[in-house]
Order: sequence, then structure tokens, then C-alpha cells
Amino acid sequence: LVFFIVAQWVVSVQWNYFYKLEYLSLNVVQVSLNGLKRCT
Repeated sequence: LVFFIVAQWVVSVQWNYFYKLEYLSLNVVQVSLNGLKRCT
């Protein structure tokens, strides 16, 4: 039972981390695209 709880916690933490990472990368892509549009 304890192992199951720990596994669930690890999965949720990893999912939150990947979600934030994806959000940050999307923001970076949008900013770089805006910069390219401004330059041209």
C-alpha cells in the first residue's frame, strides 16, 4: 500500500514537472516567433 502511494506521488510530481516544462517551451517558441516577425 505504501509503495502504491509513493508511486502515485512520484507520477504526479513528474507529470506536473513535464506540464510546466511544456508550458515554458511553448512560451519560448511564441516569443521567438514574435521576434522573427518583428525583424522581418
